[in-house]
Amino acid sequence: MHIIRDLSKVFSANVVNILVGIVTGFLVPAFLPINAYADIKTFTLYVSYLGILHLGFIDGVFIKYGGERFNRIDRDSLAGEKNFLLIFQLAVTLLILAAGLYMKSLVIIALALSVVPVNMTTFYRNVFQSMGEFSIYTRIMYATSLATLFVQLFLLFIIHAETSAPYVYGLVLINYFIFFALEILLPLKKTRPIWNAADFRKLFRAGIFIMIGNFSTVFYYSVDRLLVKHFFTTSAFAYYSFAISMLSAVNILITSLTSTLYPYLSRMADRTRLNTIKNAVLIAGTLFSGVYFVFEIIVYYFIKKYIPSLDIISILFIGFPAMVVVNVLYVNLYKIERKQKKYLATVSAILILSVCLMIATVFLFHDYRTISVVTTLSYYAWFIIAARTFQKISIKMKDTVFLIVNVLLFFLCSQFVAIFLNIVLYYLTLALLIFVFYRKDLILLLRAFAGAAGRRLQRRSHEKREG
Repeated sequence: MHIIRDLSKVFSANVVNILVGIVTGFLVPAFLPINAYADIKTFTLYVSYLGILHLGFIDGVFIKYGGERFNRIDRDSLAGEKNFLLIFQLAVTLLILAAGLYMKSLVIIALALSVVPVNMTTFYRNVFQSMGEFSIYTRIMYATSLATLFVQLFLLFIIHAETSAPYVYGLVLINYFIFFALEILLPLKKTRPIWNAADFRKLFRAGIFIMIGNFSTVFYYSVDRLLVKHFFTTSAFAYYSFAISMLSAVNILITSLTSTLYPYLSRMADRTRLNTIKNAVLIAGTLFSGVYFVFEIIVYYFIKKYIPSLDIISILFIGFPAMVVVNVLYVNLYKIERKQKKYLATVSAILILSVCLMIATVFLFHDYRTISVVTTLSYYAWFIIAARTFQKISIKMKDTVFLIVNVLLFFLCSQFVAIFLNIVLYYLTLALLIFVFYRKDLILLLRAFAGAAGRRLQRRSHEKREG
């Protein structure tokens, strides 16, 4: 199965990325003052909003080339689209940079300098992912991970930087490094770029709703931090941001699943196979939840000043099963079936409801941890709404029971079972639950992975004999 092969490629890259994310995610807050760490997380929060500045053009390109093969597309058209986007984003950069220089704001200047590399990187990544070019994507992930690790370790242990500015501009430099690397990797050097205003307008129209939906999603995933930053102390924001960074480390795998499955889902019509993938993704979500217990051990023994973050991390990690199914399956299906307006309406409704509930909890309980409760509940609300939208992927009673039992299991292990013992109890009990609820799917998946591993070993053996 090519899907197993591609998953293994992307996972191998993202395992490195996750390890780098965890190392830097723990080292930076461990060595920096809380205020400096909060400033860095404020910058990265605002960078996440830069995607709105392409106005949907990149999402239009993603939709246009989804499921295509790179050797079959019109490369002249793609080169023209790339050049148009670059000029467009340079113009946006100059406007924001002028504002930053006028206001003498280092943060705004850093954000302006990030527009081109961040959005052009998104363009390249979407092109590679939509066409299933996972070897190139793997190299990109490796380069990103290693560059981030090198810069942050250099600043921590060589420069001994204790303020936020070097780390902020280090992140800007990393973005440019990735941008230039992708410019080299994308094979569009021997093309004659085609500029077609009508086609560009079509891409904007096709992508605008997805872009607004994506921005709503980004805002949905970050509005909790904005509220914590606005209503609570700098320390509270640092604790909450640390929890989000742990969530983001695991989210790298979710993103890789989403990008890997998109070209396959776009060509897949078999209802049975779709439901098998849904079950596999649901199981993966429960496995991701258990990573909390690993983080708990690290924080308790090595970063004690962030122990207050553990309550937030545990609450957020309960939502992984719903989050994974939504992001990996349903968000892809919104794009594949051209349900951009439905996607936008769903995300907007959940966002508005979440913001109202978060603000209400802030004034009722005056506790930033309650915001994480609303965030997790909203994951499951989206899961339910999306399941009703795409009924070809059926959410059965056993799925509901499995999720409820898993939530209860996670809650009991995280709140009432001793550290170290809780991770053993969680995964042993979860393995039993998976075997009881999804035995057939588990056997099918194990056979698929075993077959893929066997074919890989045969290829390596054949290559050695030929060598």
